[in-house]
Amino acid sequence: YSPFNQVVTGIVVDGTYRLTPDMTVEVWQGQVVTGVIVFDAKYKTDLVGGEQKYLEKDLETMDHYARRICWKSGKLKTRPRRVVTSAYILYSGDVLAHDADRPEVGALPLTPDSPQTKNLVAAAKRILKYSHLI
Repeated sequence: YSPFNQVVTGIVVDGTYRLTPDMTVEVWQGQVVTGVIVFDAKYKTDLVGGEQKYLEKDLETMDHYARRICWKSGKLKTRPRRVVTSAYILYSGDVLAHDADRPEVGALPLTPDSPQTKNLVAAAKRILKYSHLI
């Protein structure tokens, strides 16, 4: 997404730099975005207590996406509106990070035959519900 000062109307970065998440799902009503879900693939993990866990710095990146990607209306003196409803790491690991108190940021382990599969499906449904997509 482009910096705020380079776009008149649209999804922008509230800053002077570009952000490039791996995948986004944008929800629109007419010509206005109502929500954005961000996914970013990460490949490095830490071994914690016998489980492969996401890196904390990667979770911080998701938080950064959630705070900085905004909708700019084009109206003068109108601050950009936050539109990221969820920003999640997709990684090959074991630990699901989905905090019910802060559902917009987390990590989804995508490992075949993982014991976390049921929790992952439930978390994905909560992400979609929180994002008003279901």
